[in-house]
Formats: sequence, structure tokens, C-alpha cells
Amino acid sequence: MDDVITRSRVGALTYLSPTGALVDEAALAALLGALTASLASNQTQLVLDLSRVTVINGRAIEIMLETAAKLAALGGRLETVNPVELVRDVLLATGADEQLAVARVDFGDAGASAAAVPPGAP
Repeated sequence: MDDVITRSRVGALTYLSPTGALVDEAALAALLGALTASLASNQTQLVLDLSRVTVINGRAIEIMLETAAKLAALGGRLETVNPVELVRDVLLATGADEQLAVARVDFGDAGASAAAVPPGAP
């Protein structure tokens, strides 16, 4: 189910963009597989675009947090960008937003930079 996650690279950054609900075993396996493959390829600057993810569960958050910790140990980073409102609310409610970089980015604007989303922001 690799087609659930779109992968692209720009310089040192690897962009991963999952689609749909990250709650069933197939979707979670695809997420874990994409993140693990990036680590195995020494891609340590990852951007996880959540704009097409409709909902996440605790296991998806665990996968993201575990990957972020592994990347940090290697001098890398996992940044989550553009979560839809429900996904952002889940990250806030679980406190995962305090451990993951969560930002809004307009990928259509080449000059855009990530702007941190403060807790409780719309």
C-alpha cells in the first residue's frame, strides 16, 4: 500500500504525504514503511504533510514520535505540516504537538516558510 504515501525530495528534505485515515493496519504499515525507508536511506530531514490525512489514532502518533526521536539522535528532524483541523486537535489533545514540530506551509509559494502553529490556534 505504498501508493497511500507520496514521497518527494527537494535538496536534503524528504517530503512524505499520506492520504486518508491513518488508523487501519495497512495505512499504519505504509506510514511506518515510508518513514523507515527514509531512515534506511540516510534521509534525516523529513517533512510529513498531513493535509490529506483525515484522522489519526494513537499508533500513528507513536510512529511519528518514535521516528522523530530516532531522527533527533541522528541530528535530523521530523516536521509535521498542514494538519487538518481534526488531526491538529488530536495532536493538541494528546500533547504530541509539544514533541513534534507542527507547522502550516503553503507549498505553492516557493518563498513560503513554516510558521509554527501555537496551541489552540485555528
